[in-house]
Amino acid sequence: MSALDPLVLSLLACPAPDCRAALEEVADGLRCTACGRVYPTASGWPVLIPEEGSPPTQAERDPETTAE
Repeated sequence: MSALDPLVLSLLACPAPDCRAALEEVADGLRCTACGRVYPTASGWPVLIPEEGSPPTQAERDPETTAE
């Protein structure tokens, strides 16, 4: 995914009805800073549809339990 303009990114929010937090760019799309859902991109455009977001894995939710 090519980098989004910082101004555009600052205007976007998690589309999940129970969240609405800010998003941050990650390698595979945009991740919600609160709930951890990752939204994919299609042809360089973020797909901000709640059903398209993947929930965080157990390791992403609680990194201390997987660290050894």
